[in-house]
Parts: sequence; C-alpha cells; structure tokens
Amino acid sequence: MLGKINISDCLNDWVSKCDVILYSGYKDGTETLPCTYIWWPVDTDQRPMWSKSKQKFGYKSSSNWIGAHKDLSDYNDLLGHARNLGLHTIWDYHQLAHDDEYSDDNIYQFCDNAWYQYFLRRYSQKVSYYYKCTDADCETCNSPNGTWVLYNVIYFNEYREDIPPAH
Repeated sequence: MLGKINISDCLNDWVSKCDVILYSGYKDGTETLPCTYIWWPVDTDQRPMWSKSKQKFGYKSSSNWIGAHKDLSDYNDLLGHARNLGLHTIWDYHQLAHDDEYSDDNIYQFCDNAWYQYFLRRYSQKVSYYYKCTDADCETCNSPNGTWVLYNVIYFNEYREDIPPAH
C-alpha cells in the first residue's frame, strides 16, 4: 500500500521552478550563472520581480500571475504596476485547496481592481426600481418613518460603458 498522496506535494517542486521562470515568486533573488538562481526571502511584494522580468525580457514579458490566496490587499498596487510595465495580461491564480477561504471570495475585488487599472471593461444597464408605501397614512409615507417596499423592477435595453475615475 502506497498511502495517501496529496497532489499539491507533487506540484510544490514545479511551482518553485515556475516562479523562477515566470518571475512570479514571493521572494527575490539573482541569477548567479545561466539558469542558476540564489533566492532570499523578502516580503510578499511581487513588483520588484515583475520589473526585473520586464527589464530582462522586454516585450516578451507581457503577462504575469496574481495569487488570490496571497494578494487580495495588493490587487490595486500589483495591477497598477502591471499597467505601468505595459503588461497585457494578468492571470488570477486560485489554489485548489479545501481550506482556502480567500480565493473564491475575492473574485469581485480582483475584477473591480482590474477594471480600475484598465485591464477589464465594465458596463451598466439602465434599471428603474419602483417602490410603494405600505402605510395607510400619507403623512407617514412622506416622513423618514414610512414603510416602503420594492414592487417592480424594469430592465431597459440600454447599456453604457463605465469608465474608471482618473488616477
């Protein structure tokens, strides 16, 4: 009997190799010989690695990864740096772990920041909401204490592109 095999254990070695090749690791380092690197831990800011990749590979460095499990609070900074570097594509990585409580819950934050940094386009649809007061007394309806309920929503076939605020 071989025992229980965790697929992530098999991938850990490949992940670290990919981080070297893609300049996407959460550490910094230097190339000592061709394809030989010395790594030292720093903080989890990937921007210096992205800048090194862009300096080394120029236009061939056109995309990179953001980890949903580590970068939630840095989305705007990372996407802004990617835009400044002229990267065309940013991949939002979600690890496949049962205990990962962050990845799936922050897709909205990633998309909102990607829109703000011009990586995504966003559209709004014209909608009208109709409310009615359920109070019998008209004076109560006209006061802040009135009880209003939504009774109808109409979706129009009108759309407009939302433009991020200037920054």
